[in-house]
Amino acid sequence: MKLVSFNAQKNINETVTNIDISIDNNSGFEKNRSVFQSNTSYNIKPSSEADTKSFNNFFNYLKSRSKSVHISISPTLSLYLSPTPTPLCFCVVPPSPSPSASSSSPPATVPARVAALRKSTKAQIGFPSTAPSCQSNPHGWFYPPHRVILSHILSSSTSEVVELGSWLGKSTRFISDRAPNAVVYAVDIWSNEFSLADDHYHDATSSETGTGKSRLAQVDTNADILHNQNLYDTFLKTNWDYRLGHRKNGGNGGVVPVRTYTLAGLDLLKSYGVDPSVVYIDADHHYEPAYKDIEKTLQNFPKAVVVGDDWDYEPVRRAARELALKYNRHLYVEQGKCWSYLPHGTVHSDLQPSRDLYTDTIENQVSHQRIYDNVASIIMSKGPEDLAAVTRHINKTTPPLPRNLAGSGPAYKGRSLLMLCAIHNKPQTLDYLGTYFDINYRTKSKMETALHLAAYYGRGVMVKKLLSLGADSKLVNEYNETPVQAAGHSKVEGARECEGIIKGMEERIKGRGEKRCRDGEEEKGREEKRTKG
Repeated sequence: MKLVSFNAQKNINETVTNIDISIDNNSGFEKNRSVFQSNTSYNIKPSSEADTKSFNNFFNYLKSRSKSVHISISPTLSLYLSPTPTPLCFCVVPPSPSPSASSSSPPATVPARVAALRKSTKAQIGFPSTAPSCQSNPHGWFYPPHRVILSHILSSSTSEVVELGSWLGKSTRFISDRAPNAVVYAVDIWSNEFSLADDHYHDATSSETGTGKSRLAQVDTNADILHNQNLYDTFLKTNWDYRLGHRKNGGNGGVVPVRTYTLAGLDLLKSYGVDPSVVYIDADHHYEPAYKDIEKTLQNFPKAVVVGDDWDYEPVRRAARELALKYNRHLYVEQGKCWSYLPHGTVHSDLQPSRDLYTDTIENQVSHQRIYDNVASIIMSKGPEDLAAVTRHINKTTPPLPRNLAGSGPAYKGRSLLMLCAIHNKPQTLDYLGTYFDINYRTKSKMETALHLAAYYGRGVMVKKLLSLGADSKLVNEYNETPVQAAGHSKVEGARECEGIIKGMEERIKGRGEKRCRDGEEEKGREEKRTKG
């Protein structure tokens, strides 16, 4: 049963206007759209006794959240609902600009840059006049964590985006759809021979690439593509409807392929004045190339928000962490898969996707707490881990659980399931849940993270796992303590070990960064001597 309808009351000059609205379909709100004023608060209540139960369930759900909830009702109407002060109220928010043909075009300088860039002889740039005769192929790797981050930072006002590593364009198309007026520069070598020589595409023997059935199937798919399809032609064919100026889905932007190596591509784009607000990196997974791709991006486009794939690869994690320290960037990791240097001040909960009442019924919203309770009881049990039981509860949940799901009862103290794993030393469950939930979620009361709790309770194994999943060791709790400081104040056995683990990781990152700086200065000195000689 959905929240069928309610009355909205607006106070204007001491008068009250009653508006009966239905949420069960698009027209319920849209037909009354004109009576709402942007950024105006409205009180709401159930329209009839029949709706009281659903309304109360929804109201209790909001109270358990202890903060406002953003709900996308339709493409042209968004609401912010808040449980306090009573009565329940919502605020109408101006709709986002529609990505239609009438949307604003990229700045005038952007088309000029693209036109000049196309004349460059340093790379193959742009689409040909006719589409290749090969078959299109939508294959690619692009997961929910990446959608969360990119959806947060891309919009119809985005004018330029650079993508390093495009494969066949799955992520390229998503970026273009989220930023329909942007020029998306897709930089890739698109070389079958180059990819065949890279173990990332054919190795199924290491712990990083994976050795299971899914990895073997992926390797088979990669081999089929690399041996039977021309990567460049297939990219052009698959993304033909996304050409700059010819997007079939509306908007004034589109894709511009730049066929060259990533470092050369970054320098080429900079030389033509390209000024991206976002750079998405999904290129080489080895340490040195990944480090160089990220650093060149930071040097050439210091104002851009950088988003990257493959946090689950240790060489990429190492490079991203070292450069975050070197360039004073805020490193954020989404669900153990997607990393980014988001602007300072970004709140992790800002990235939570909005709920859609068309697919998310009141029963689903209320059942989230029941799912939490069931999984929490398994985690908190004193017996061995029961990962199979946890998996059953998580997998049967539709729609997916909120990334920042936390317990509302006194036994849980507003903690996430990851926090319970950290306290009760359940490493396998943490590994599994770390791909679903925000690893850096903080409780509302004490502002503590899972890493704070693991360190304080002396859970060394959990500390290591949390760090590998992207836990931020610099976040502070209500006492302004980092996880290291929380461990230092703990009298629990093992806390000192946890303090050492975190400090050791930070020192290794700092040491490697300093060494690279010294190496860079020495190389610069040698280059200057060679130039003078």
